[in-house]
Amino acid sequence: MSEGVTLMEMVPSAIQLFLQGVRDFFKALLAAISVVRSSRKVRVIITRCFILNGVIITLGMFLFGHFVRPIIQFMYGNLYVLMIGGDVEKFSTSLVQTVDVTFDVLWIVPLYWISKPINSLWFQEIADLLFRKTDASMTKSSAKRESATPSNLIADFLFSVLVEFIFLLQASFALYFPYLGYTLCVFLLSILYALYAFEYKWFGQGISVQERIHRVEKNWPYYAGFGMVLCVLTLYPHSATISAACFSLFFPVMIIGVHTTKAVLPSDHIPQLPLFILALRTATYVSELLVYQLLKVSKVKKTT
Repeated sequence: MSEGVTLMEMVPSAIQLFLQGVRDFFKALLAAISVVRSSRKVRVIITRCFILNGVIITLGMFLFGHFVRPIIQFMYGNLYVLMIGGDVEKFSTSLVQTVDVTFDVLWIVPLYWISKPINSLWFQEIADLLFRKTDASMTKSSAKRESATPSNLIADFLFSVLVEFIFLLQASFALYFPYLGYTLCVFLLSILYALYAFEYKWFGQGISVQERIHRVEKNWPYYAGFGMVLCVLTLYPHSATISAACFSLFFPVMIIGVHTTKAVLPSDHIPQLPLFILALRTATYVSELLVYQLLKVSKVKKTT
């Protein structure tokens, strides 16, 4: 925040940027609908995304929640009563928690890492298609991306996935904060969803991960407003299946709509929030550790 700026000056600016973000989301939504109606290729890609996310993944979550979990709970609950006896409700609660964690580890997390690259390729295909239409002259920034080596592009993608995954965990843990946990979680997820949408446009312009995150942190009220609508749509339903279906339906539309929005300059009255500092540092440490281990293994192979 600039010197001499008071809280009374900051709050109205933050509210104004937040509302502008919400307004731009709905403007982008309407523009995206128009693009989808006019482009068969975009419709095909969105259909693929919905089949992968809205049918395969969501169907797995539905089957687990309505069939697999109740069957396991019924079978092991009765077995527990017959063999041991005791408080079956307490055992059932513990069993459900264990089964849920097992499902997350064996199904949700692997699917996240498998579907993320596939979705990213499809989303980037949409972004590139729209980028060529809206920036037919192919600006210097896009030329910068095209001149980048494949290894740099892959490294950028993998690092961004790691940063966003760590930030997602950070937002999930925020729920356990007393009193303000849910509000903080919604705020962080809104920021993350906005970054999800804008990063495909920025990637197409050759902007690095660090610069993309800097833009979000510098203008956090706007991006919180832009991502808030999708965040509420995915968090409000009590069913995880419905939430996943909402996300898989609206997120590709967000990516399309982002290409119709103009860059919003941050206000001098708004301080930069280092929201991603933990995720960035952790991802950097993990990346350096992996590179060190790979170099160590390659040296061992050369000597043998």
